Amino acid sequence: DEIQLLVPARDGSILVGTLAGLTRLRGDAVETVPGGTGLKVWAAHERADGTLWVGHERGVARLAGGQRQDFLPNVQVAPIIEVKPGRLWAIGKQAGSPDAGLYELSGEEWKRVPGSESFTIEDMTLASSGRVWVIVEGNGVLEVDPEAGFDKAMHHLQGITVTTIRELPG
Repeated sequence: DEIQLLVPARDGSILVGTLAGLTRLRGDAVETVPGGTGLKVWAAHERADGTLWVGHERGVARLAGGQRQDFLPNVQVAPIIEVKPGRLWAIGKQAGSPDAGLYELSGEEWKRVPGSESFTIEDMTLASSGRVWVIVEGNGVLEVDPEAGFDKAMHHLQGITVTTIRELPG
């Protein structure tokens, strides 16, 4: 099986996303995560309450209490980040479309982030300042304060193709 991601879990174990599902590595033991089988896992985020949000090739799944609930059908989801406590953002790409958009978990529903609709989003990371740096396809990066929104975003490196972004200091 091909490993797509390794993510540290809150309990010290490692979440392992593969093309066959989500497992947990505890020392030498490998455990299947309930509800995580049969998914091509590209992203995983564990919330403070232990709920796992898993981005995959057919949407995003919430894994909690051994149950799985699916959201955003036919949307390829990765990455997922927590922009503020309890507030998740994810990049989603409609199957068969070159366009990728930004989604936010609002209550129990994933919705497009207001103001982000006019951008094709490639990747994002959360800086220690709390701002989100977002790669815009073929047009640099946006520095977004999640509270202020995309209308107040600062646009850097306009017209330049940026391919990768990782954790940034403040």
